[in-house]
Amino acid sequence: MVSALVFGLPASGRTSLVAALKAVGVDAREASADDLASRSEAAADAPMPCVVVTASARDGISAELADMWEAVAERYQPRVLVWTFSDVGRADDDDMRAIAERVLGEPSTAVALPLADDDDEFAGALDLRDWTITDAAGQRPADAEHREAAASLRDELIDAVLTVVDDEAALGQRMAGMEPSPARLRALVGQALRSGQFVPSMSIRATGAAIGVGVLADLLRSAD
Repeated sequence: MVSALVFGLPASGRTSLVAALKAVGVDAREASADDLASRSEAAADAPMPCVVVTASARDGISAELADMWEAVAERYQPRVLVWTFSDVGRADDDDMRAIAERVLGEPSTAVALPLADDDDEFAGALDLRDWTITDAAGQRPADAEHREAAASLRDELIDAVLTVVDDEAALGQRMAGMEPSPARLRALVGQALRSGQFVPSMSIRATGAAIGVGVLADLLRSAD
């Protein structure tokens, strides 16, 4: 079973996310201060667990959260940045990535995008790896309108992954104007995440009708 540590400030939704991840088969737990300490020599060769950092779109990214992030980033620990409370927050997905880059000191790359319903409520997630939409109705392929609107962000995802993954075949394909298949892109994203040099980000809702949690769980499994 894939495991994950969940960091975040109080009231950032970290406890709810742990429960939601456990419900979909991820061995998640809230991280403690000890998890931020330097690893012992005995554990130095063991694979580092993936860290999920919850940042509230309602409250923003504080200096305390930035310090937590730095402690994880300086070890190149695999890490995912998730926006919680994006349905009630003051910042949207694009704004949060810009804020995160400014405060945390490194860019993050969208791996899934939040989708709104007719009432402009957070209602689903568009997985950029395979153009799949997940919402209350289940899963379905994204239509042409969604693909066109998100095309530039998917290009950013592909390029960010290929920057850190040593895959000459995939790079050659990209230079020839072609895209990796969904299965190949999923594997490349997992490999990039595992390297600790690529930071995927996405919005989630972990309470009630959960949104994005399944995509996050699949992302974590791809890096296992």
